[in-house]
Amino acid sequence: MNRTSRHSENSAHASRSGRVLPFLVSLAWIGFVALAATWGLGGRKLFEKSLTALATPVGLAWLSLFGIGWWLFRTDRRGEATVVFLTWLVLTLGGNIWVTHQLVGHLEAPWQEVDGITGEPFDVVVVLGGGTSERGPGRAQLTADGERVTTAARMFQAGKTQRIICTGTQRWRATENDLHFREEAIQILVGLGIPADRIEPLEGHNTSKEMQSLRSWIEQQPDPAIRIGVITSAYHLSRAMRLAAANGIVAEGIPANFRTPQLAVSHSWVIPTAENLRNSAIAIKEYLASFVGR
Repeated sequence: MNRTSRHSENSAHASRSGRVLPFLVSLAWIGFVALAATWGLGGRKLFEKSLTALATPVGLAWLSLFGIGWWLFRTDRRGEATVVFLTWLVLTLGGNIWVTHQLVGHLEAPWQEVDGITGEPFDVVVVLGGGTSERGPGRAQLTADGERVTTAARMFQAGKTQRIICTGTQRWRATENDLHFREEAIQILVGLGIPADRIEPLEGHNTSKEMQSLRSWIEQQPDPAIRIGVITSAYHLSRAMRLAAANGIVAEGIPANFRTPQLAVSHSWVIPTAENLRNSAIAIKEYLASFVGR
């Protein structure tokens, strides 16, 4: 290697080193200011929760995107930096507690004061599928939306209904022995003391199909003028009632498991969390379904 080539290589190395050090210093300074702010706002507890949030997969991805974007910006790769920062912004907003509060809160607001336990009795309540899963072959368990099932059980035990309908069909099952949602819900209700002869299953792999099955069931009743309550998650209830009306079903909505987060001081004002991302995704799905009429 000649002297000129060696000089050029040393210059390039020095140039890279000269960029890396300011980048690391600026990144460390941003991190220090952010963590100091959490300590000032919420003390040690908020500080520790912030560190824990940063150590999760979502937190690490969020930090990495910011670091990569900052590095691209500092090295004058502005176009690539813009793409990375836009991705980082989507993750930040989708996992932000305030954004989640607004998205989910708008869906749940109409049902905040509705309580199936304190209102007038229903002839039948319909539990829409989606609040259960299997923890093993033939063994049902409640999921995050499981209050749908327990609300029906509470209403039955309080004398607010004498019949329960469970809906829900899995379109794809791992094996033929996998339980459908309606079967999982029935198993749990019977385990909670509800007589099996007071529970009926209906098919439907989505809300639209569930409402079509419910309409057919109503048409087969001796007296179709019965009082029907539809139980589902509060964020999903407005869409369920719209689809019920589209199928000519007269029913009342009964909300379960509200997801709107409380706006207390939290690390998720800044650091995105998996829970907020999930709730934002659920809300966006509801808005999209409403937009396309499903």
